[in-house]
Amino acid sequence: MNREIRNSNTKIAIAVPIAMQVAITMAVVLLVGTRGWDDGAITLAYSKTFAATGRIALTPLSEQVEGFSTIAWFLINSFVALFQPSFATAIAVAQGMTGLFFCLSILQIWLLTKDLKLDKFASALLLSTYAALGMSLSEIANGMEMPLLCFTGVGVVRNLYFRSNLLQAAAFGSVFLLTRFEAMVYYAFILAPLLYERRTKDFVILALTGTAVLGGTEALRLWLFSDWVPNTIYAKMQPPYHEDNLRELVKKVSAAFEVVRAMPLLFSSIAIIVYLHFARFLDAFNQRTELFTKSLYLFAPMFGVIAFNSAIGTNWGYVGRMQTLVFPFALLLFGFWSKKLELFRSELQRSYVLIATIVTVVVSWWSSAKPPLSQAYLTIRSQAQSAPFGVTPASYRLTGLAVDRIRELTGRASITFLTPDVGGVGLCCSRVRIVDLGILANRILAHQGYGALDEVISTERPEVIEAHEMWAKIPMLYKLASFTQSYEPLIIDNTRMYVRRDVAKELLVSGFAVTCSLEDKDCRSRALIEHRYALYSTKDDDFEFLKSGYFVDVTSR
Repeated sequence: MNREIRNSNTKIAIAVPIAMQVAITMAVVLLVGTRGWDDGAITLAYSKTFAATGRIALTPLSEQVEGFSTIAWFLINSFVALFQPSFATAIAVAQGMTGLFFCLSILQIWLLTKDLKLDKFASALLLSTYAALGMSLSEIANGMEMPLLCFTGVGVVRNLYFRSNLLQAAAFGSVFLLTRFEAMVYYAFILAPLLYERRTKDFVILALTGTAVLGGTEALRLWLFSDWVPNTIYAKMQPPYHEDNLRELVKKVSAAFEVVRAMPLLFSSIAIIVYLHFARFLDAFNQRTELFTKSLYLFAPMFGVIAFNSAIGTNWGYVGRMQTLVFPFALLLFGFWSKKLELFRSELQRSYVLIATIVTVVVSWWSSAKPPLSQAYLTIRSQAQSAPFGVTPASYRLTGLAVDRIRELTGRASITFLTPDVGGVGLCCSRVRIVDLGILANRILAHQGYGALDEVISTERPEVIEAHEMWAKIPMLYKLASFTQSYEPLIIDNTRMYVRRDVAKELLVSGFAVTCSLEDKDCRSRALIEHRYALYSTKDDDFEFLKSGYFVDVTSR
């Protein structure tokens, strides 16, 4: 009977967190849908093009360039794209797969709690905390790859240090290395304890496996793109991603403490435990006891992630995204120390831990999940997926459709569009050639920076340009001769853009557009207040759009 009760409790310990994760995933798909972060749709756009044409590009007509950050997630979604899902379905499937890999990560963490012999209270609390974190909610909403990194990273650690299965460790490690470019750094830190334990043979086997995977991808990269690193890495060395020395220093310091911002109670508790039990840890180090060795296994990947991100500075996205791999190991470390140091044994102490867990989850929602939570609230309130214009695939799909409408009205087989927001456009509109003003998916701009933008515009001759805020200010778009001499303002489907003069003339002559004078109050209101990008436009953007005294107004359907 006691054995049956223990088995039942064990099943509950894993079933409840997975059920929580499934519920969160379903809620995100239903309530957030296509209004996650537009960057999540970039990889999906590449996958769609690859499945349809074999080209690695945002659309079949766009430049072939490695403008995404994850080979493994690209390949997984390319398989999905073979079934030709709709725009919304492709995003929903990506969100579902993100949730699935969080569930698989929970399963891996649960197996490690058993390896560490954590009690059922600690295991259930640890797993439920991980399942409910705001970082996982945001990643699911974006349909991105970080839980795959967690699943494979935890799998490598478990199979290296807790059950010694080199074949599985190598398999997990291979996918791990293909999930993010920086995973090679994390992989090195994960393998480092093997040298401490003098497991030289195992280290060499895993190191050679990693070298083979990286060598193979590097050979493919050189063959396909003539580049040593992904285009996104070159882009991150240019403004606006890379800033002046002082701001870069601030970003690096901020990145060092980003895990604390995401889960302040957990990491402050870990620091306090180290301080209060420093002598015990020092003794464990000197004697190489289980307390030290297993702490080393769990701490090594944490240190690698934090050190690397401190070196490169904060990245765009929600708080804690780039440190996602840290959180399962930090929770496991806290649980392991609580067991070995016999902490939180009384009922009162455990009630405090339970309260602290709830606070940790709520804080993580506040720091990392406000956009998807806000969208979910708006959807519930309006009973439809609606929200003000934002940096989402849904918003930029509408922009892409507006551009594609210009293509249709002017009788073109294709149209070239210069824009900094490429995910939703790439996923929706296969006849648009996208020139990425955000530079992640443009080879010349990524390598040379915005100093080459004039040349890019002159060479590409995009029929349509959309730019706003820093994407217009930093490259000084409004001062470039290629822009000022060839483009004029246009509004189509309530979207403010710039169109090449010969295209504007075609629209006017064929009767698909009229000239709207800004002396007219209605025209001025539409140009300043009513257009979709109004909340994302600066005074400089408004001045540039207004200075000609009119705009080309494409008539409604």
